[in-house]
Amino acid sequence: MHQLQVLQLLQVLQPIQLIQREDSMPLSSLDEIARAIANGLNCDHRAFCLHLLRLLANGQPVSPEQLTTTLNISRDQVNTILRQLTDIEYDRQGNIVASGLSLVPTPHHFHLNEHTLYTWCAIDALAYPYILQQPAQVESPCPVTGIKISLNITPENILSLEPASTVVSFVIPEAAKTFCNVRGTFCCYVHFFSSPEAAEMWRSQHQEVIILPVDDAYHVARMVARYRYGEVISMLRIDSNML
Repeated sequence: MHQLQVLQLLQVLQPIQLIQREDSMPLSSLDEIARAIANGLNCDHRAFCLHLLRLLANGQPVSPEQLTTTLNISRDQVNTILRQLTDIEYDRQGNIVASGLSLVPTPHHFHLNEHTLYTWCAIDALAYPYILQQPAQVESPCPVTGIKISLNITPENILSLEPASTVVSFVIPEAAKTFCNVRGTFCCYVHFFSSPEAAEMWRSQHQEVIILPVDDAYHVARMVARYRYGEVISMLRIDSNML
């Protein structure tokens, strides 16, 4: 998304950047936010990234050889794609330990199938149950108050949330900047906050962010996943059902 388009979208959203939990943004506005985020986070290797995500969800480092076998492509092709995905983290043996979903601790704890995993940001924690089609328990401290935020999330909805006043921050990313540094240009702005007041304190130093109630943020996260990976997610579901 070009900088002018980002500025225009933020101007539209400015009056509703901080929303109390009892309110809900129209779905058309949520869709506009989701499309803008998905465009800014455009991925040229959707199948590769989703297969990698599924392998990391097993709670073990992922070797390039596993990707070669899983995707039925050559090691050279795997290496070429990995060189383009510069945010990926590796262990000393050259195995992948983080790519959105992480074996390396972050503030966002993501409990899945008895594995304690982590995510790079709040939108990952909200979207991955839908992408992986598995329920998860999420814990994350508010960066302002330190209060622990807890969620039980399924692929279809949020079953529980504590505290109920929790909100989520987003930023509209620019594709040219996120291509090589998604963590430094997007993830670092996407957090859970224990209340709208805590989020507003943080937003006073980050005027570019949008603050949404958790239910709206969950809808945005799912829509972002659909816009980025929709066809690939459907294909992976078919493959899983055939096992």
